[in-house]
Amino acid sequence: MIQVLQIVKDLVSPARRRTDSAKKGADAEQDAAIKLAQERAEIVAKYDRGREGAQIEPWEDADYRLYKVTDRFGFLHPEELPVHDVAIEKQKHLEIERTTKWLKMLKSWEKYKNSEKVKLYLLFSLAITSE
Repeated sequence: MIQVLQIVKDLVSPARRRTDSAKKGADAEQDAAIKLAQERAEIVAKYDRGREGAQIEPWEDADYRLYKVTDRFGFLHPEELPVHDVAIEKQKHLEIERTTKWLKMLKSWEKYKNSEKVKLYLLFSLAITSE
């Protein structure tokens, strides 16, 4: 009976717990390092293989149809959208500039709230009109 108590005492003693937890902690760190190295090796292998022989999820593929029918506002269209051209890029850039100006003005609205509103619809950016 005394031997059993001694064994139980050794198992639950703080010194014993510290050494066991240190071993478990070291094992956990080593397992995490091994897993990280394996994941890195898998990623490098995928890059080496390229598109041939690789399993690509549909949402990861740049040619996925959903990406071709969704416009920049998130609306889905039945047909593929046309390829962007210079005029569309210029329009987007202009809208971004207008958006920053309108956000600045809306922050200091007290200054502008009584000003005359003439042809404002031309100045509104598409991002501001949704707010």
